[in-house]
Amino acid sequence: NVCTDAQFSAETAQCVFSVKAEGTACDDSCVTGHCHSGSCEGTFKSCDDVDACTIDTCSVTTGCAHVPRECPTPVDGCHVASCDAVTGCGSTEAADGTLCGPDDCRATMVNVCLQGQCVTKPRPDQGRCANTWVPATLSNANNRAMAYDSARQRVVMFGGSTSYGLLNQTWEWNGLAWELRTPAASPPTTYAPVMAYDIARHRTVLLSAQSNGTLECWEWDGITWTQRSTGATSPAVHHDPNYPTTGIAYDVARHVIVATIFQLGPNHTIDTWEWNGSTWRQRFPASGPLINYGAAALTWNPDRQRVTLVGTVAPPAGLYTNQLWEWDGTHWTDRSATVSGESWSTFLRAVAWDVDRHRLVIKSTSVTREWDGTRLTAIQDPPTGAPGDGTSVTYDAARHQLVLLDGTSTTWTWDGATWRKLNEVLSPYLDGLVFDSTRQRVLGFFGNSPVPFTAWAWADGGWVPQPTPAGPASLSGYSLAFDEQRSRVVMFGGTATSGLTVQAQTWEFDGTQWTRRVSAHAPPGRQHASFAYDTSRQRVRLFGGEDENFVNLGDAWEWDGTDWQQLPDAGAPSPRYGAPATWDSANNRILVVGGNTGGGDIWEWSTGWVNRTPPDGGSPQQVRAVAFDSARQTLMAVEAVSFNSINTWEFDGTAWTQRQPARSPGTAGFSMTGAVYDPHANQLMISGVGQTWTFLP
Repeated sequence: NVCTDAQFSAETAQCVFSVKAEGTACDDSCVTGHCHSGSCEGTFKSCDDVDACTIDTCSVTTGCAHVPRECPTPVDGCHVASCDAVTGCGSTEAADGTLCGPDDCRATMVNVCLQGQCVTKPRPDQGRCANTWVPATLSNANNRAMAYDSARQRVVMFGGSTSYGLLNQTWEWNGLAWELRTPAASPPTTYAPVMAYDIARHRTVLLSAQSNGTLECWEWDGITWTQRSTGATSPAVHHDPNYPTTGIAYDVARHVIVATIFQLGPNHTIDTWEWNGSTWRQRFPASGPLINYGAAALTWNPDRQRVTLVGTVAPPAGLYTNQLWEWDGTHWTDRSATVSGESWSTFLRAVAWDVDRHRLVIKSTSVTREWDGTRLTAIQDPPTGAPGDGTSVTYDAARHQLVLLDGTSTTWTWDGATWRKLNEVLSPYLDGLVFDSTRQRVLGFFGNSPVPFTAWAWADGGWVPQPTPAGPASLSGYSLAFDEQRSRVVMFGGTATSGLTVQAQTWEFDGTQWTRRVSAHAPPGRQHASFAYDTSRQRVRLFGGEDENFVNLGDAWEWDGTDWQQLPDAGAPSPRYGAPATWDSANNRILVVGGNTGGGDIWEWSTGWVNRTPPDGGSPQQVRAVAFDSARQTLMAVEAVSFNSINTWEFDGTAWTQRQPARSPGTAGFSMTGAVYDPHANQLMISGVGQTWTFLP
């Protein structure tokens, strides 16, 4: 107290306080005053800088300060926040050409601002949507972050973890379908990111725990991501690549983001932090939840106006117990007594508040639970017709439903009694792609499965399953090509999943059913052969492969729809397998690239064989798939660099050029198994284990 003196008494061994004389000055950097009855009374010094665009503050140690005012961003997208020193916050028109709607690099038309109005214009063939790979479908993934953007009425989803790596993709749910967003900047990949929507600031806030123990804070405005705080200005986290480390929810009553930091190991008290849009503030409640390995999630309870934490702890006896706590801005209150019973699993963060039904919904493996504030009810999921594991969930206020996305990329809604499936899996496992020129569609096949061959058609931005009765047995390493003259998919060889025997069978798919073709002659059984349709000769051609003894083959054959005929092998490449082939429509030739021999050679195959390998090197060495871009008249090749990384190459007939895409499937842990060029959409498509990507040159 500035109006109190204190000194230490040696006689009593304690501090002795005395009131300063009346009228003693008690000025400091922020106050002008005098002491009266032991208290400082006076007036605050003026820190007004006569600028409506700053917030005037005062500190006893540093004096007056003027913090720039953060004006709210207009929702319409074609105005930007501005501030006038006299009138304060306002808005001005965004620059012409500014994106004002969802931006998908695959779209040919985009929404841009023109004189303050949002209009639709053709996308320019330049900028960040050139020389990049973009995901064509949702990937099968767990641990996604989800939040509901109430201003734009969209569910925002980010990230996820696959068996091949982490994702940093941004998608939005419009009530009917998931739409890809391709912002200029994105948060880095991370395990189990978390998001919440800031209603006052119209921002989706994402917290991303990094492997070095730091936390990054990013915000999504519907157009792009902006990093707001880094490890130097964010709370520290206790990172573990196998467990979530952060929880998040928006406190509507207090207009702050509430974040909880979980520690490693069993039963640690959480750290509680708040984000006001510009700075972090740590809170120190007297007590709080003890959470086991970060097994907890946060949500906002609008009925009780509290942030609610749902979690699990493992006491020393090893028996898991439920935890439910509420944060009022000052204290954590334990409400766990209302939710006793069978333990749930919250590692997958499937927790959301159903606003219409006034229920907390908790989805765990095979069971859906609801808490009404006093009682927990468990509803057993049926064996079929329920979401799988790896779920993320949020409440969609515009459509009055909980939206859940499970680990197989299937979207569900919850009505309080049953789960309703809105769409099937969007990214099936595929190990073969062809373009059906008769029906103008890309077909995908998966043969290496417990069931016979499955077929899918690409339509309206997704894969549609096709009926395939009486198809081939399960196979791997088979070869596919589309016979344009006969409107058939032709398949040969492969290794049977059952018995692992190499096949010498020829099958054809007419779009609805498979037919096995028995001919007078046929190539010996093999797998991983080069296979392509020769448009000039109207024949399917086959070269090389690997036989049942794992011996490289170097023979050549062609199929006319009735019989196989062996071709001369003069001048042919060395025996090999795994050398992808495609038809070069610009030069009327088949191109065969690389193979297991380890070289980056490229061969032309028409009336004979011609080695087109550039003499000065600079060729890809491990090409996994090729396709010919007929619009640009160039060969596209995808090279496998490692298990989950690829390079993109082009061959103009003379030399190879390695592209440097802004985004690549390799950064998402992509296991690529086939490529095809879709002339209808003018795009190169590759697909693999639960993912499909397209290349925008």
